[in-house]
Amino acid sequence: MLSSRVALASGLLLIAAASETSEFCAGKAHGTYCVGPAIAPSLPLNHTILQCPTGERQACVSGWYCGEGTGQKPGKQTCQLMAAPVENVGSAVNVPTKEIAPGIHMPIVSMGTWTSGSTGKTENASAIVGNWLAQGGRGVDTALVYFDQAKVAKAIVDSGVARKDVFITTKIPGCAAAQASIDKDLKALSTDYIDLLLIHSDIGFSCAGTWKVLEDNVKNGKLKSIGVSNWNKKNIQDILKGATIKPAVNQISYSVFEHDDDTIKFCHDNNITVEAYSPLGGAHGGKSVFKDPTVTSIASAHNVSAAQVALGWIAQRGDVMTVLSSSKEHQANDADLWSFKLTDDEITKLDAIASPAIVV
Repeated sequence: MLSSRVALASGLLLIAAASETSEFCAGKAHGTYCVGPAIAPSLPLNHTILQCPTGERQACVSGWYCGEGTGQKPGKQTCQLMAAPVENVGSAVNVPTKEIAPGIHMPIVSMGTWTSGSTGKTENASAIVGNWLAQGGRGVDTALVYFDQAKVAKAIVDSGVARKDVFITTKIPGCAAAQASIDKDLKALSTDYIDLLLIHSDIGFSCAGTWKVLEDNVKNGKLKSIGVSNWNKKNIQDILKGATIKPAVNQISYSVFEHDDDTIKFCHDNNITVEAYSPLGGAHGGKSVFKDPTVTSIASAHNVSAAQVALGWIAQRGDVMTVLSSSKEHQANDADLWSFKLTDDEITKLDAIASPAIVV
């Protein structure tokens, strides 16, 4: 994985006035600079330093990183949000997309924000989203029941990344009060549209009626694409009987330790994208990709991490995923899935780790 941190030649620096730079960068205080490509090709510079407006406390835009000092020798390479630290490493993350519906392109790796499920509950949504966006990640996964959407919305604004460049997935709880839930999602996320909205479970009064509400909101532009989560083959078949827009995505628990191949095959056959959550198997007790001998041996053969192998296996099967970490190093590692390729034999071995799981 290439680093975007660069050495700056002494004397080849341009310090622009604060009034000219607000659209390009925002540092944590006066004297902090965002460093990146020259903004004018005609300038005889390899890189440009722009001084950030005094008092701003945001991350640099994608492709830039922070440096404190006089502008001659940038020092500390971090930016900071008001609520949480953001460790900015430039464009360390470059995730390809998959077309999940006509004209809708979803990043293959999204960053989840369900902090209640994190070990030790040390994660927080502000740092998760801030670090992810700061180093080039663009897919963010949240839900109404995560109760973190205001933090997610603020982190997106604070990042300086344009709303149109962020792919937001969120979820309504189930098959009830669909319109009220959609409107609450939109308000909490401070946005007038959602890129992908999922029905979190099939629990409720009428999933067919709920699906019709989602379809209506695609037509009125509030939702760009719609899908389901934790649904099995039969659940989806029932929806398809009356659907005018089929689900774009089915998000399910999916890892080398469990995979409902019947549901996955049905989705593939019907051009429904499968998205994995808990893709490292975090929901399965003592099982760990970092200890599994098949995963670790393949990781050693490719000189990559066990996480990259487990996630790369999902990507090479043609599916997408949501991961979770506030660590910039872990985020970048989880997104680095295209610098190596698993062999067919390795895919087969990884397929065989688990007995097929059933989504209920």
